[in-house]
Amino acid sequence: MTVFLLILVYVICVFFSFSKISRTTYSTVSGQLCKKKANIIEYIHWFLLPLLIFIVVTRPDTLPDIIPYRETIQYYLNNRWEPSFNFIRYIGWKTSDPVGTVFLIYAILSVTGRVYYIKKISPFFWGSMVVYIGYYFIYNDMIQIRAAVATMLLYPIMISARNRKFKRFTFLVFLSTLFHYSSIVYFVIYLLNADSIKKWQWIGVIFICYALAITGLYITPIIGYIGWEPVNSLFIHYYSDSIIEENVNIFNIVHLGQVFCALFMLFIVDKIKYVSPFLIVALKIFVIGLCIKTVFSDLPVVANRSSELFTSIEVFLIPTALYGFFKKQLLYVTINILYSLIFFIYSLITWF
Repeated sequence: MTVFLLILVYVICVFFSFSKISRTTYSTVSGQLCKKKANIIEYIHWFLLPLLIFIVVTRPDTLPDIIPYRETIQYYLNNRWEPSFNFIRYIGWKTSDPVGTVFLIYAILSVTGRVYYIKKISPFFWGSMVVYIGYYFIYNDMIQIRAAVATMLLYPIMISARNRKFKRFTFLVFLSTLFHYSSIVYFVIYLLNADSIKKWQWIGVIFICYALAITGLYITPIIGYIGWEPVNSLFIHYYSDSIIEENVNIFNIVHLGQVFCALFMLFIVDKIKYVSPFLIVALKIFVIGLCIKTVFSDLPVVANRSSELFTSIEVFLIPTALYGFFKKQLLYVTINILYSLIFFIYSLITWF
């Protein structure tokens, strides 16, 4: 049933991505993103929200992490959890169905927030929805419920950084850490120049990271010499979790596909940077995520958790870049679907 509903939602998003209502033109005024011309049937996407939330709440227990979450919620295990999880779990315990309530609250927060911000900033909304449903809806919202809210908050964090709203940015990063401690890494986003990009330097960084990983020159051992107790303790915790795991495969089709897209977008960035005021900063965020996964590939927990907090921005980035580069709708829609279809099939085979 879950797979059928996922395919149904994916097909609906694909259908609308071919229609003219998927495109919206934006312009910037005083650094703010403003809609100049809306060629879209407003609110049509909100009809999908109840279905998406239903899919999340009724997901099968065979998915990773679901059984541990159920046990933790039901028996209130004494583990190290973020404040938001403890609070939401407390609310759940006040209801007749603690597990269902917790899953419902997380689904409402993550799914509703993400769809809202995709609609707010993406010039190719339904293309972004195709990429979202194809991978991140399954991987984040259905499996990693805490990270799902943190990655949803990446969008307002990026908007605040782009518009240099430091107080709002700091508050949002702090809020994201209440849902997932690892999202503290979002503070680096404020340091990124959102107006220009030296593409050859960023291309070089990608190749250097791969060169380091291939030669076995990981930066993980350096962390142990930092000398700051909180960092060392966190490192030991992550290392102990990863010691029985194999290194992350940085040559798998998913990661290589993302790296290829990043390189392609860097090569054409001068042609597409005008399509959205957020494209440059989103591209930098995406590259940072890929590099983290590469240089920490000997530490799977860090590599996967930290990198995916950044790479989830591709829900906005990939469709926007394609929309800006290809002039014919059939081209950018088809390529966007083929890209997301690889991840969608991978997700269905891997987790269902």
